[in-house]
Amino acid sequence: MNRIVTGYQLGGRAVKKQSAFTKIDFLKTQLLLKLLFLGFFIVILSLFYIWSRVQVVQISYDINAANKVKRELIDNNKKLKTELMLIKSPERLSKIAMGPLNMSFPQQNQLFKIQNSSITQNAKR
Repeated sequence: MNRIVTGYQLGGRAVKKQSAFTKIDFLKTQLLLKLLFLGFFIVILSLFYIWSRVQVVQISYDINAANKVKRELIDNNKKLKTELMLIKSPERLSKIAMGPLNMSFPQQNQLFKIQNSSITQNAKR
């Protein structure tokens, strides 16, 4: 028989001696896998936390930029309202009408009296 009980030679080929996989080795491997999984989980949680903080900072910048634009628009709106009030002022309009447009107030013979009763009767029809 070619087989030797110690397991070093089998049919002319050299076979390495292997140690048995014991329960302690299994527990060490299981512990190592658990630690690797825990480390991976902690890394993922840390990355998520960092990402969420970056998002908060980015959104804060966006909010500040939007508030700045809002303030500028409100200021611009106030300026435009003031300018519109100046343009629509009766003094300015009468000055333009009397000056370059050469207009004047109507004479007494150019005025017509309109009775309210005829307007309300037409509106009721």
